[in-house]
Amino acid sequence: MSSHVSIAIIGAGMAGLSCARVLAAGGVQVRLFDKGRGPGGRLSTRRAQTPLGELRFDHGAQFFTARSDRFRQLVRQLETGGHVARWNPRWAPGHEDGAERWTGTPGMNQVIKALSDGLNVSWSQQVSAIERRADGRLSAITATGDQLGAFDAVLVAVPAEQAGALLRPLAPTLADEADAARSAPCQAVMALFDPPVAAAFDAWRGDDPVLQLAVRETGRPGRGGPDRWVLHATADWSRAHLEEPPEVVAEGMIAAFRDLTGAPLPLWSAAHRWRYARVEAPASAGSGSPAGWNGAVRIGCCGDWRIGGRIEAAFLSGEALGQAVLAEFAPVS
Repeated sequence: MSSHVSIAIIGAGMAGLSCARVLAAGGVQVRLFDKGRGPGGRLSTRRAQTPLGELRFDHGAQFFTARSDRFRQLVRQLETGGHVARWNPRWAPGHEDGAERWTGTPGMNQVIKALSDGLNVSWSQQVSAIERRADGRLSAITATGDQLGAFDAVLVAVPAEQAGALLRPLAPTLADEADAARSAPCQAVMALFDPPVAAAFDAWRGDDPVLQLAVRETGRPGRGGPDRWVLHATADWSRAHLEEPPEVVAEGMIAAFRDLTGAPLPLWSAAHRWRYARVEAPASAGSGSPAGWNGAVRIGCCGDWRIGGRIEAAFLSGEALGQAVLAEFAPVS
């Protein structure tokens, strides 16, 4: 593979980084652009100033599972490097399912930090368009109209609802596939309790009109400190309260948590809205295509929205796109 091939990836989450690692291993120059201030996305770890000092909350994904051989291999590498650990929580009675779960250590964003190590990632760069240059190459354009470079291909690794707009001008078929996917929102609340919550479990999920998941942050590997919890709302409740002020969201979800556990009022709390949190309907429900690639225009896309709403799905989609792009640019023997 010629090292002169240059490819841009928009989005440096699990899918984008998985794709980038395949391309970099194949000798391609890769640049990633992400609108976030640092590694994380839906695997974010929030540093918050509280009355008890600065504390960390994993307010996005709480864990992930590994089913395929390829993803298990990556997880083993991350475990060896100290970036992830098995999480065997004390589930509320009747909630155990025997699944093997993994969590980033000391925070979920450590997974993204580890995968982005050695790659050329530009954070705080929001790409609003992909344009064809006069010389035939492609450029990523920021909201202020700045060109971020000239590339032989541009790959989109963001949620489907954001991918469609980027893909539409030059790759309308891929945009249609993105538009066919559907994501669910999730309202999340971070809460600090002092005195601690007197619950005999560290994780709960169930049939509740408000809450989908409650996890004790300090009950997970590599964590410590004061008692703090992360609450995730159901998709229906999140939709109904999507535009509510954060303090109203926090009040409603904490009230449901207190009803569930008898917890005291929190010492501190904050809400965060994940507008595109979970994939409800993947784009390839009928085709089974893990990634989208148009060699004629040299634009592609990947993400969990292609095949299913799991972190592993994002990884597999990114790898599939990376392999398709390498095949496109491989020299003919």
